[in-house]
Amino acid sequence: MKLYHEVRGCSLAVDIVARELQLPLALEWVDMKTKRLADGRDYFGVNSKGTVPTLEMPDGQHLSEGCIVMQYLADQCPGNTLLPASGLPRYRVLEWMSFIAADLHKGGFMPLFKAVTPPAYKAIARGIVEAKLQWIDERLAGRD
Repeated sequence: MKLYHEVRGCSLAVDIVARELQLPLALEWVDMKTKRLADGRDYFGVNSKGTVPTLEMPDGQHLSEGCIVMQYLADQCPGNTLLPASGLPRYRVLEWMSFIAADLHKGGFMPLFKAVTPPAYKAIARGIVEAKLQWIDERLAGRD
């Protein structure tokens, strides 16, 4: 399988999950500013949204969105300890994944890294990130 990935991007989470599951992935680096692959091809030809991560599956199909790709990878390894097979424990993991992807990453961190974000809003975004991280810290206190 091949992972279309960005240096220091959110696609790193998929790479980490694959490594934890001992699933080898070929990494294909994407220049997100130009939407080009290392060989010069247009990345929109792989993922019409132009986002990472994108997983190229063994049959050549592409799957995108980090939370979905990580679920797919975990489901390739029955009995893994990263994602329970079913029931409320699985939904708790998915709940965390959704929170991190939507609230923390997109809603908090992304405005901090976008050049078009007005400086005044960056201060607001930092406050949002700090509040979300505090909430996470409280939920994880005392846990492994």
